[in-house]
Parts: sequence; C-alpha cells; structure tokens
Amino acid sequence: MNESSRQITTAAIISYITIAINIIAGLIYTPWMIDQIGKSHYGLYTLAMSIIALFTFDFGLGEAITRYVSKFVVEGDKRKEAIFLNSIFKFFGYVSIAIFVIFMGVYFFADKIYVELTPQELHSFKQVFIIAALFAVVSFPFKPVDGILFAHERFIFFKSAVLIHRLLTIGSTILVLVLGFDLMGLIIVNAATGLLLVIIKLVYGFKHKIINYRTKEKDKELMKGVIKFSVWTTLIALTQRLIFNVSPSIIAAFSGSTQISIFAIASTLEGYTWTVATALSGLFLAKVTRLLKQGDNEKKILALMIKIGRIQLFIVGLIIIGFTLVGQEFILRWVGPDFQEAYLITLLIIIMQIISITQDIAKTSLVAKGDIKYRAIGTLIMGTISLLGSLLLAKSLGALGVGISIFFGQLIGNVIYMNYVYAKKLNINLGSFFSQVHLRFIPTTIITLVLGFMSIYYIPTGRWLWLFVKIIIVFLIFVLSAWLTFLNKEEKTLFVSIIKRIIGKIFNRRKKEKSDV
Repeated sequence: MNESSRQITTAAIISYITIAINIIAGLIYTPWMIDQIGKSHYGLYTLAMSIIALFTFDFGLGEAITRYVSKFVVEGDKRKEAIFLNSIFKFFGYVSIAIFVIFMGVYFFADKIYVELTPQELHSFKQVFIIAALFAVVSFPFKPVDGILFAHERFIFFKSAVLIHRLLTIGSTILVLVLGFDLMGLIIVNAATGLLLVIIKLVYGFKHKIINYRTKEKDKELMKGVIKFSVWTTLIALTQRLIFNVSPSIIAAFSGSTQISIFAIASTLEGYTWTVATALSGLFLAKVTRLLKQGDNEKKILALMIKIGRIQLFIVGLIIIGFTLVGQEFILRWVGPDFQEAYLITLLIIIMQIISITQDIAKTSLVAKGDIKYRAIGTLIMGTISLLGSLLLAKSLGALGVGISIFFGQLIGNVIYMNYVYAKKLNINLGSFFSQVHLRFIPTTIITLVLGFMSIYYIPTGRWLWLFVKIIIVFLIFVLSAWLTFLNKEEKTLFVSIIKRIIGKIFNRRKKEKSDV
C-alpha cells in the first residue's frame, strides 16, 4: 500500500470513528440539551448558527484551493503555489471585514427581520448571535488551511484533528449544561473549541512547511483562471448554504420557533446521513487530478466512480432503508411526540442522496477538469426550486413545506440535470454505472424492506430496548442480504480487512498496556 492509499484508508477509518461518536453523542445529548435549554431556545440556537453558517462559508474556494494546490504539488511548482495562496489569504482577510459589517446589520435589525419572535426570544437570540458572530469573523481568514491540508494529502492529521475537536466540544457542552450555564454556555463552548481547532491546524501547517504563501510576486493569468473557477464554486457554496441555512429564517418569518425546532431535528438527521455517506468525499481530488493527466482517463474515472459509488451506496442505503423502517419510532423515543413531523421531512430531504452521493467521483472530476460551472448550474437549479417552494409552502405547511421543496429541488437540480452533465460533458457511461451500482442494489433493498418490516412488526414499542432490538434486526437483515446479493469479492475482502485491522489495533493496544504494567 503506497502512502496516498494509506492516508486515504486510515483517514476513512478515522472519519467513521468521528461520525460514530458524533451520531451517538448527538442522539444522546440532543434531547437532553433541548430539555435543558427548552424547545424555544433550541430553535433560537439553530437560527443563530444557520445565519453564521450562511455568511461564513468559504465561497467554494475550499475546492479551488485543493484543486490548484494539488495541481502545483503534482507539477512541483512552489512559485505558483505561493502566489496563489498569498492572494487567497488576502481575499479571506478582506471578506472577514465585510462579514463583520453584515453581522452587525443582522444584530441591530433583528427585530425587523424576525417579527414572529417574542421580545424575550429576540433578546436571547441577539446574545447568542453576537458571540457566534465574533468567533466566525476571527476564524474565517484561516479557512484556506483545510484546502491546503487536503491538497497535500494530510488526511490522517486533518481527520484526527476533527475527531479531537469533536470530543472536546461534546465534553465541554455536557459540562457547561450540567453546571447550569444554559444557552450562553453552549455557544461559548462551540466558539472556544472551534478556535482551538484552527490553532492546531495552523501550527501543523507551519511546522511541516505546507502553508506556502510568502511572496511578493503576482501572476495575473493564474489569478484570472482562479477567479473564473471560483465564481462558480462560490455560486455552488452560496446556493447550498441558502437551502439549509436560510430555511430556518423562512420558517421563523412564517411559522415561528416551534416549526424551526422540527426542521432542525430533520436537518440534524440529514446532516448525519450526509456526513456518514460522504466520509470518503474530498479524499480523491488529488488522485482524480493525476488520472486526468493520463491517457484513457474516462474509463479509469468510471471504474473509480463505480468502485467508490458501490461502497457509498452500501452505507447510504443502510441508513435510508433503516430510517424508513424504524425512523418514526426513533424520533418518538429520541425527542418526543412533538417532533413526529420530522420523520417525513427527514425522508424527503435524504432520499435523493441515494443517487447524488454515489456519484461523488463524477463531481470531483468536474472540479479537477475545471468544468465546475455545470455543477454550479445544477446547484442553482436545486436552490432556486427549494427556496421558491419554501416561500410558497412554509406559511401553510411550515417545516413540511420546506422539506417538500428541498426534495423537488434535489431531484431536478442534483439528480436529473447533473446526470445529463456527467453523460455529455464527462462522457461517463451512466448505463454501466447504474447497472453495476444501483440496479444490483435493488434485491438488497426489497429483501431488507420486506423482511425488515415483517420481523419488527410484532415487536412491542414504547421502550428503548425494543427499538435497539429492531435496529439490530434491520441491520443484520441488510448486511446479510447485501453480502449475498450486492457485494462483490473485492468489496467483501475490503470490509473484512478493515474489521480485522480495527480489531488488531484494539488487541495490540491491550497487549501493550499489559506489557507496560
């Protein structure tokens, strides 16, 4: 196994460990957190964080940074890398000043924007917002570091840092809520641990001399290409932010804080699904960039797309099928009957991921080739449909109306249009892709849904124990059916080797601990 493959494999394992911790911790302390701070305050927390996320996105430059720095690393061109990064860091510094002005506008005109909030809710919102906004402005100029780490394939460090950050955030959140610091403590903890993560990344980058930006040279042609590429990545990032980060504001304007909380639960579950299924995303841009420099790259990219797509389908398929069978009862046990509407909303906003996420290599190829505008157009279509639909349906249907709008936006913009692009612009044989990935998954889907429903139908409800039994049954049925009808020999060997590797590390660690004693 070469260093690149080792980095990807190990980083993927760390990613899934982080995801497991995120999900388990979130499932345990989210209902407890809602109980501690109240449903209304949870809605206000979600609203404040959605506004921060809306304006502190990286303008899509994360992909641009990874793409260009990967290219310069492959070519060994340190000079252009320094020129590029020098301009990028300056840009992010200027934008952080503009973001500060915008946040001040939101703070002072909040009562005019969120007319459905009560005076007390408005006061609490402004307190939370000002702290989150200050952290966002301070940390924003350092966002390019993530793209640099990915371009240099420092995946193990990056994923490990994220894991440590998450553990610190969870532990600190529990501590401040136990000590009774309420909503303010929650937001301060998020800001402090986020700042610590930024510092860790910067120290690593400078220590290993991969943050190369010190130069007075300029290259107008290079920056013209960067700007042209970044216009489209900015449009993608902005549109994606609009879908989930503006939705709480639309709901707040038409339906109030309770409906925000319902949408927040659905959005949280969607985030878990997306995070698990895309743990491998971003790890292949450097590899795809190298493939595009070789001959006969269309067949090689298709082969990689099928290989990664099948693994991602196994993961996202398990989540969506499992949630379909036990999701409603899970939400009831997790956050209570007031949030039951979140089940249907969650299904609506995750179901299209079963196609879009499995085509991640095709999206990466567009980035590597510089044909990012087609992805931008697809995202714009998706965002426009989602937002217009939300404005029309939020008043009468609340959070459900937003969920319906997002579903149709994803279907038309992220699936139908993007598959047209993959076929026409990348010359990807989608017939071969769907036949080897999705068509072969149909038997697994049918078997799991039918046998899963029959197996759990007569099991009692109302207790966590019985819900866990149902989840285990569905999981075993899915894995067994996928093993028999979907996974090929190479994939079975891969999963077995990963399990052996994890078990081996656990036993080796125990042996070391005993020997030290």
